[in-house]
Amino acid sequence: MISNAAFVQLMQQINLPSAAAEYDRFALYCTQLQEWNQRMNLTAITDDEGVAEKHFADSLLPLTMAQLPVGASLVDVGSGAGFPGLPMALARPDLRVTFLDSLQKRLTFLAQLTQMLEVPAATLHARAEDAGQDKAYRDRFDVATARAVANLNALAEYCLPLVKVGGLFLALKGAAGEEELAAAQGAITKLGGRVEAIHRYALPSGDARVLIVIRKERPTPPQYPRTAALVGAALEWSGLPGFTAGMCGAWMLRALPMKEPWRRAAAGSAGCILGMALGKSWNIGAWLGVSTGVYSVFVRIQGKGSGIPQL
Repeated sequence: MISNAAFVQLMQQINLPSAAAEYDRFALYCTQLQEWNQRMNLTAITDDEGVAEKHFADSLLPLTMAQLPVGASLVDVGSGAGFPGLPMALARPDLRVTFLDSLQKRLTFLAQLTQMLEVPAATLHARAEDAGQDKAYRDRFDVATARAVANLNALAEYCLPLVKVGGLFLALKGAAGEEELAAAQGAITKLGGRVEAIHRYALPSGDARVLIVIRKERPTPPQYPRTAALVGAALEWSGLPGFTAGMCGAWMLRALPMKEPWRRAAAGSAGCILGMALGKSWNIGAWLGVSTGVYSVFVRIQGKGSGIPQL
């Protein structure tokens, strides 16, 4: 662990100087993380400076941006090595934290660690989509947090069902967080949430971060969360508009004279671009749209036919 003085300075940099008083417990956390990581894969970041900044400070920064009620119940979804839930619990001992993870070995690490740190936290061995359909956990928590778990579209479906109406979902994201948000706005609304704030900031080293604060305003419809297989399929096929655009580009190729290859190329390229833009991400629909357009361009330019014979 970095020195006490360096930790105090780091906490001052992130505007949370009160957390510096917990140096000894953070140092124990760092030591245990490094030791356990030799036996199981908990994190790729194990150096003292990296753990202090990219795990501890990164987990604590949301406390300076979102107002969590005193004594709030917090579920940390996909806890892994305990981030961000455990650093938050060390800095805010009033929080009642539950660590949710699908792997028991991670929860075993957290159970032993919280006992050593004297943090009264609970562990829950379950998939988030299963917990969200369990009456014991659905609509139970004041706050849900998630860091480096999944894209925001899926993450909202995993976390919002666990949150009470009026509660918060804090999504800790990297530099691409706002791009994920653009694709997830519809899902967030459907799940009963509203984006309350977007915080753009950086770690002391300069690494960009985005905190997306979502307020749950209405109950989540009972069919959500779906199973992991259904969520994945829905995300993959959300690119169907891209596929459609690519097919339209191919259809345009059929109507253009063979003696104008550049027009044919432009039409196919337009389909490709629309496929990427409307697909919003590299999923099945977008790939199909782009591939169809590119294939049609080459076929028509080479004069080997009409690209897509029957559309």
